[in-house]
Amino acid sequence: MTTTTTNTISTKHFSTPSKPKPLIFKLVHSKSILSNDDLLQTDDYYNDGPFINLLPATDASLLLVNFSIGEPPIPQLAIIDTGSIRIWLICSTNFAHNHLENTDPKNIYDPSKSTSFRKIPCRDALCPGNCKIRDYPTCPFSNSYGSKQFVDGVLAMEQFTFGTSDDGIIQQQVLFGCAHPSKSAGGQIINDPRFNGVFGLGDTSLLSKIGGGKPKFSFCIGDIENPDYPYSHLQIGSGVEFEGASTPLQVRVGGAFSVVVDSISFGEELLNVDPHTFLIDTGAELTYFGRLWYPVIKQQINDSLLALGLKPNLVLKDCFDGSVVDDLKKFPSFRLHLTAKKDMVLNPINLFYQRKDAYKVFCHATRSFYLNDFTSVLGLTAMQGYNMAFDVAQKKLYINQVDCQNYISN
Repeated sequence: MTTTTTNTISTKHFSTPSKPKPLIFKLVHSKSILSNDDLLQTDDYYNDGPFINLLPATDASLLLVNFSIGEPPIPQLAIIDTGSIRIWLICSTNFAHNHLENTDPKNIYDPSKSTSFRKIPCRDALCPGNCKIRDYPTCPFSNSYGSKQFVDGVLAMEQFTFGTSDDGIIQQQVLFGCAHPSKSAGGQIINDPRFNGVFGLGDTSLLSKIGGGKPKFSFCIGDIENPDYPYSHLQIGSGVEFEGASTPLQVRVGGAFSVVVDSISFGEELLNVDPHTFLIDTGAELTYFGRLWYPVIKQQINDSLLALGLKPNLVLKDCFDGSVVDDLKKFPSFRLHLTAKKDMVLNPINLFYQRKDAYKVFCHATRSFYLNDFTSVLGLTAMQGYNMAFDVAQKKLYINQVDCQNYISN
C-alpha cells in the first residue's frame, strides 16, 4: 500500500506599511492679490482647507504659511523663517487692528477669547530662564532682527490647527511668542500689514511634534517674481523625502541653519574667496555676501554684464538696462561649491531681479552683509528653482534644482 503525502504550503499576504505623509503647506506670496473666496478654494495638491481667509498686502516678496490658532480657531498668515527659533504672532487686539489694516477683524487673534490659551509662568520649565523674578506670572520673550526691528511679548501655549493634504486636520499644543506693543527704546517695533507673525522653522521641538517625531522639513521655492505662482510649498514631517547628495548642515544656537561654502567659481574662474559660512534665511529676499568677499563678487558680475554689451542704468544704483530673461542667456555660471562636493548653481534669476517700475531694467539681487565680514546669507531669490530638504537630526541638507510643480513627496 502506497501512502501519498501532500504538503500544503500556507501563504500569507503581507500588506506593505503605508509610508508616512508629510504635512504640506502651500506658500502664499505676500504680493498676491487674493480674495477670501480664492483662498478658500481647496486643492488636492495642498492643504488649503478652511484655514486661509486672510488678505496679504502687496508691497514685498515674502512667502507666508497658513494655519489657525486658538479655540475657536483663528486663521493666520506668517512668514516662513529658517532664521527664527520660535513662532510668534500678534496678540494685542488694538495693536493688531493697526498692524493688519487689510485684515478682517474676525481674523485677528485675541487670546482672551480663546479657551485653549495658557500663559507660561517664569517658574515653568518651558521658560528659557530670562525672568528677573522667578515667581513672576508670565515668561517674557523678545526677538530682534538685523534691520533693528524687534518684537516682544510673553510666551504662551496655544492650540494650533494645521490642515492636511487629505482634507484632515492636525491639532497640537504649541509654545509660541504672544507679541504685543513694546515701549522699549532703541529700535522700531515690527509693524507690517503683510503678515500676522513669523513661523520659525528653527523650532526643532515643533518640527518633531507636528512631523511625527522626526525634525525634518523641506521647502521648494518657485518664481518669486510672479506673485501668482502657485507651486511653492513647505513640507514638514517624517514623510519628507531626501534625494541626491547632501552637504553638512550646521544647526546654530538660536535656531538658525547654515552650510559651509568651500569656494565660489564664476564661469571658469575660481574667485579669491576663502571658505566661509552661509546662513540660510527664508526671511530675506536678497542674498548678502560677507563684506570682505562682496567687492570681488560684485566686480566679476559687473565685468561680465559689460562684456555682454549691457549698460549700467544712469538713475538706479546697481542696475543695468535690459532683460534678465532675454539678455542674460550667455551669462557665465555662478557656483557655490559646498562641503562634500555639492554645488549650488546660481542662474541669472537667482542673481538679479527685473524692476517692475522701470522699463527693461534689472538690478543686483545681492548685497554686502553689513553685519559681518566673513558670513553670507542665502535669501529667497537665490533659492528660486530649488528644493531645500533639511534632515535636522542627521545634520544634513539636500539641495536639488527642480520644478516645484512636479516635486513633492508622495
